[in-house]
Amino acid sequence: MISIEYRELIRSLCEEADLQSWEDIYKDGEIRVDGLDIALVHDEVDAPDFLSIYIDLCVNAPQDSLKHRLLEHSMTSHPSQGCFGFLPMTDKLLYRVNLSCSSVTTGAKLLSLLRFHLDAAQRGLAACSAAI
Repeated sequence: MISIEYRELIRSLCEEADLQSWEDIYKDGEIRVDGLDIALVHDEVDAPDFLSIYIDLCVNAPQDSLKHRLLEHSMTSHPSQGCFGFLPMTDKLLYRVNLSCSSVTTGAKLLSLLRFHLDAAQRGLAACSAAI
């Protein structure tokens, strides 16, 4: 995906989600969907065929037992699903997924995929939390 296509995708996403400042979201890559902060990262040079999504799950410094379960969950999940990780500077819990740009052709499709992965992340976190 080239930057002009990515720009149009973000504009279309913001229209679908009824967000006003698509230019800021395009520039910063930060969006809030269903109460959670999401970072959208598109690297036109090194990974032009992918859009990386980082979902902040609002969990700071989880217990080691939960970290272990989340990492185990990530290793046993299907590769098309995302994975859990921790931001080293803050120990904040993130869920990351890489989407093929060919599967994200409209803002409506991207919003649908964001919501799908938000739900998958929350279900995975709940399952791992319940297992400790």
